[in-house]
Amino acid sequence: MVALTALAVAAPFDLGIPADGWTSLHLRPLLMAMLAASAWIIVRNHRRVVQRFGRLEIAVVVWIAVGWISAALSGSPTLGAAAAIRLTAFGLLTVAARHAIDDRRDAVVVLKGLAAGLVAASIVGLIVRFAGREVLVTQHFVGSIGGLQSFTRLTRPWSNPNVAAMALGATVPALLLLRRSRLIVGAAVAIPALVMTYSRGALLAVLAAGLTIVVVRRTRADVGRAGIAIALMLVVAVASPGWMSRWDAWEPGQSSTAVIDAPPSLRLDRTGLDARVTLVNSGSRVWRAGGSQRIELAASWVGEGQDWSWGEHRWALPQDLPPGASVEMRVALDPVIPVGTFDVRWHLVQHEGDEFRREFGRATASRGIVVESAVAAADVEPVHLPAGRLLARPAIWEHALREFVGSPLVGVGPGELAVAAADDLDGGEIPGRHAHSLPLEALATTGLLGAGALFMILGGAVRRAARGARRDDSLVALVTLAGLVAVMVHGLVDWPLIYSSAAIPVALLAGVAWAVPTLVHRPAPSASRR
Repeated sequence: MVALTALAVAAPFDLGIPADGWTSLHLRPLLMAMLAASAWIIVRNHRRVVQRFGRLEIAVVVWIAVGWISAALSGSPTLGAAAAIRLTAFGLLTVAARHAIDDRRDAVVVLKGLAAGLVAASIVGLIVRFAGREVLVTQHFVGSIGGLQSFTRLTRPWSNPNVAAMALGATVPALLLLRRSRLIVGAAVAIPALVMTYSRGALLAVLAAGLTIVVVRRTRADVGRAGIAIALMLVVAVASPGWMSRWDAWEPGQSSTAVIDAPPSLRLDRTGLDARVTLVNSGSRVWRAGGSQRIELAASWVGEGQDWSWGEHRWALPQDLPPGASVEMRVALDPVIPVGTFDVRWHLVQHEGDEFRREFGRATASRGIVVESAVAAADVEPVHLPAGRLLARPAIWEHALREFVGSPLVGVGPGELAVAAADDLDGGEIPGRHAHSLPLEALATTGLLGAGALFMILGGAVRRAARGARRDDSLVALVTLAGLVAVMVHGLVDWPLIYSSAAIPVALLAGVAWAVPTLVHRPAPSASRR
């Protein structure tokens, strides 16, 4: 129980040891602790594991085995093995939690540990969000702080804003197990922290969790708590300029696609470049020529076999461009590119894009461009190419489905969706590290065998927690059910097992849920009456 509770408290604090630290490897202490604690608990309780070996244990064995087999058969076994370690840790921790928890009191301790870690991490996250990126030891956390246009998303101490949002949504229900004064303090910091992640999926997940509590309990107190929490979220969201900007930038039915008609060949001589490029707004959103959200034409000059560009140059639109309209732009450039032969990659960018550097339209390349310049290569500072245009979720889901159809049994390998989908994309597009969907990521990377095992683990947990919540008057099963519902709802648009800071809460909730049938009949005291 000490090991499980320590993991629960430490889950949000995903520190990393860089390659130039103790070793030449990028070490992840939280993942290592997750593996070590799970293995130790399972070994310590091996007799109980053998005696109770059932559906959960079979599903976890299949999940781990398929993950490693898929990684070995993938196009990049090393990359697949790194992801398979994370999947293994999740499975082992779920089994360890189930067999380490003997009674309701143990479950309350673990869930309170999640709540304590949530509150501590929310305080740290709010401090970092408002005080700056490099306070405390925040530069040593895994991942990077994300932004939404000109606004910083709450990320630290979690690894990623979306990971922070998913972990917060899954563990917020555990605050109900705290005493009233601690519950008020916890909600006062956790809910603003969740809202400041600017995650729409997290808000929907928390609303679903609150609705679950109200429907199952149906008491005035629960309805009142849910109403207060929702009101607090709305107040913080309305007061946040980031949320208002996000809602303004996202309108149902709107899309941004483009046709870029660029010359197939260009010649940049000593006098510079003077060319014409035609743009067609083939989407349903107006392109603005001014303001912080203005759309600009951009070009990157890339040499053969190079992963850097000799600069990215941008040109403003001459006027607002409504859907269906076109404009011919004059593209002028001084001789700032060194002598050589390059590919010019044309694309459209939003002036202040969000963390994904939102780009409009597919990149178009003019290949074999001869440059006769007065500038020497030594006089030009090369810049690394941006990661590219991260595809919108529907496009990522389409690629995930395509990869699943191509390898339906064991998938393309854990963590290898981006590698597998890269062959279908041009140089300016990337599918992201994962499918941004729990079911699609499982299907695409581990196939029917792996996804079936994962669905059995999580689906069985939800079913047992739901049965326990209806039969028992304690909050253990209800809190666990609400947290799992939040995970499943948010999992429709994100993948919770990409970082340990989200995988640990999900595994602990699943483990507690699988143990619920043995807990609800034990005459142990409950914290719900306090």
